[in-house]
Amino acid sequence: MRRQFAESVNELTEALTERGVELAPLGDGFRLTETGTVLIVLRPLLPAEITQLAKVIRGTASA
Repeated sequence: MRRQFAESVNELTEALTERGVELAPLGDGFRLTETGTVLIVLRPLLPAEITQLAKVIRGTASA
């Protein structure tokens, strides 16, 4: 479970970095819960960063 967790965090970090979203260090903001789910805690974000993250999630951000 922890290996899959680490791989998932790494994959998300790489995907965001490729799109120019700097929310690192993401590994510090992830918590593996007792039930095996992942809780993502981001640092405080500026409105522009939230918009950039939303665009990446939608797939509308340019690399």
